Amino acid sequence: FVNTFFNEERTRVRVEFVIEEGILYTIASIHFQGNNTFTKEEVSNAFSFELGDRYKKKSKVLAERSIKRLYGKDGYIYCDVRIDPEFTEEEGQVAVVVSVSEGTAFQLGKIYIQGNNQTQDKVARRDLDRVGFTPGGKYDTDAAEKGRRRLSGSGIFDQVVIEPIGDDEKSRDALVTVQEKLTGMMTFGVGIGSDNGIAGQFSLRENNFDSSRIPSTLKEYMSGKRNMRGGGQRMEFNFQPGRRE
Repeated sequence: FVNTFFNEERTRVRVEFVIEEGILYTIASIHFQGNNTFTKEEVSNAFSFELGDRYKKKSKVLAERSIKRLYGKDGYIYCDVRIDPEFTEEEGQVAVVVSVSEGTAFQLGKIYIQGNNQTQDKVARRDLDRVGFTPGGKYDTDAAEKGRRRLSGSGIFDQVVIEPIGDDEKSRDALVTVQEKLTGMMTFGVGIGSDNGIAGQFSLRENNFDSSRIPSTLKEYMSGKRNMRGGGQRMEFNFQPGRRE
């Protein structure tokens, strides 16, 4: 709680924060329930709880994520994990209960890409293949997250969301929704030097270049059919005209 103290003129105030820490709780025991696919040793290896450790909310959240990641790698995309403390008869000690609702393990069916108005599907699929998120295998949520981060860091997309879709009993398709960003940049400048006189500089950079879509006419470029974008390639062009005596 907070106490406030004013001076006699009520022009200044002193604020006093009073903190009541309460009891420090440590972990006395760890119990597991609902984990049929993985043993308690395999589940416990996924997080850092140990007997005698302080029970921290942050550690609890990280442990839940780690266990979900363990199951997600094996295709359990809807696995739910809860870690709850139970007070014991000993003051300052809690029993940690790890409850797992595994759900069903799914295979990865098809991958659908949407939102890529300029970029070809193969550009996104290529990055997903590199992290092992490919049709026919397990729906690995850890690989999906790695693929999402890879696509987000490619310099082509602003936002990337990967989510399971479908209602098949054994498989789920993946819907990859992307939002493209501005990938090209053009700069130019003019300078005057005492030695070389007037000099210019023009540079063009494109992070989503496609060498197979170079237009042969201005009409093709303006229509967007062959506008040199969409292949995920990197292109940089520099031109520096000037005079040298």
